[in-house]
Amino acid sequence: MKNLIRQARQLRGLTQAQLAERVGTTAATVSRLEKETMTVSTEWLSRFAVALDVHPADLLERPERHSTRLLGKVGRSGRVSAGADEDVFVDFPSAEAVAIEIAAPQGPYAPGERLIGERLHGPSMVSGIGRDCIIGLPDGGVLLARLVGTGPRFTLVPAEPRSAILYDQEVSWVAPIAIRVQFVA
Repeated sequence: MKNLIRQARQLRGLTQAQLAERVGTTAATVSRLEKETMTVSTEWLSRFAVALDVHPADLLERPERHSTRLLGKVGRSGRVSAGADEDVFVDFPSAEAVAIEIAAPQGPYAPGERLIGERLHGPSMVSGIGRDCIIGLPDGGVLLARLVGTGPRFTLVPAEPRSAILYDQEVSWVAPIAIRVQFVA
């Protein structure tokens, strides 16, 4: 993970020698620790944070934050109805994130919860086997179901026990559930 010590120092108009004096070290050490390839210990990070008057986390580059469009709401059948016009921001390392909102009870999922996963295509879809997934169907529909089988065709078991199991189904993509967000009133 890249550190941002140099950028924070430069924003404050400090030289390496001035920062070194605040931290209680040498300019050569500051220079070495500012290098992007250097791993900085939490002790050093804390010392720099105090000297620069920032939180230690502000000295670390964070993964890019992606947003995804909420695909829709899941009804009783496990089908996702389109029409949600809302962005969902997630700290997810992939721009392939997709999100749905539970509208009607779905097995372990309660109304109002949001489920987020990373969309997988082709052979990588097998990593969703045995997991609850947001599933893209060839007709453009989206479904919440457990993925069963070995591929390329799958059995789709809806999370709601009273819904029909779909056998021998072709799927366009799967997004194994990675994040479950519950809102507490």
